Amino acid sequence: MLHAEELRKVAGCVSKIVGATATLGTSPTVLVLPQNVSMVSMSAGGAWQLRLSPKVKGCMKTADNAVTFTNYIGEATDGRTDTYVTLSDLNTAAELDYWYVGLPCDGYNTGGYASGDFNGLYVDVVLANSATSTLSCKYWNGAWTTLSITDNTVDTSRTLYKDGTITWTAVTDAVPYTLNGINAFWLRFQVSVALDSSTTLAAVVPMTSYTPGYFSANVDYTIGLDAGVAGLEVLVASGTPTLNVAYYIADRN
Repeated sequence: MLHAEELRKVAGCVSKIVGATATLGTSPTVLVLPQNVSMVSMSAGGAWQLRLSPKVKGCMKTADNAVTFTNYIGEATDGRTDTYVTLSDLNTAAELDYWYVGLPCDGYNTGGYASGDFNGLYVDVVLANSATSTLSCKYWNGAWTTLSITDNTVDTSRTLYKDGTITWTAVTDAVPYTLNGINAFWLRFQVSVALDSSTTLAAVVPMTSYTPGYFSANVDYTIGLDAGVAGLEVLVASGTPTLNVAYYIADRN
């Protein structure tokens, strides 16, 4: 977050303000930040909690068991809805196809991100997968190890059919691993049946597991954001209040 003087400097670079609303609940509502957001103003009708979600460090697909990769890190983190992570025709592990997502490990063991800091992903689906297929996952802890996930992008047995979260119980034994030149906490996803030919995502946002404090109800808060933030996780202890958000878009031309 930015201090008052920094906020004044950021505000002077704002080119437009975009408003949005969301209904909150006891599970996190994930808001993907639009491109070039420099700060947000937020208020809700009940006391609410906020986690800032960092950008993924890697997002890529392989069709030859990690010999070569198609890299989608820009598309996964640019905050745009017209650039896509293309998972069309992602095949099964038997066909050597995987989808890799790298979670930040910056400052590992020195006060930065730790393995247990993450417990999910939010996926913004643009074109839905229509094939009946199940998503499963492994993580790297010195070997590829099964990670039990809850896939909330499923609709009638079709993974990546709708926007939603992919969650797990945070693990503490993941270790950083360098894959395709990128050092991260790596997740390796696979599907049980090949996805259809038009499966695309607009964003992939990590979800964090720490417990934040509460913001007061019916108070406007302005929060400065740096370029490393991909999304906002917002939740409440009870009820379903409406969250009002104003995104301040910076002029970076």
